[in-house]
Amino acid sequence: MQVYGLGYALASSLGDASRLRDWMLDLAEAMGMTIVNGPTIHSFREPGQPAAGLSGFCIIAESHIAIHTWPESRWFYLHIGSCVGFDAAAAKVLTDHCLGVTEWKAWRLDPTPIEPPP
Repeated sequence: MQVYGLGYALASSLGDASRLRDWMLDLAEAMGMTIVNGPTIHSFREPGQPAAGLSGFCIIAESHIAIHTWPESRWFYLHIGSCVGFDAAAAKVLTDHCLGVTEWKAWRLDPTPIEPPP
């Protein structure tokens, strides 16, 4: 099962590594997933420059949670992949609340489980 999301959110949320880390922890817990590693947040800030974007990645036993943010334009992209089903609507509500989503441009659900090739 996979979810792809594109949207706009509060710039202050998208530029806050601690908030993204907390969102990933809360999301994994709410979905009943097992964290294997992370969350890890990487900042694309260059020395002497204003903050650019953040990328976050959390490896879960079921697959992964990833987000890329562009706070200056309030834009983000997320991907949740899992080999087991989860409540995508609840994941969206949690994301709305934690990141201050103001508009979704896309929320695509692919209910097909991720399976290795034969």
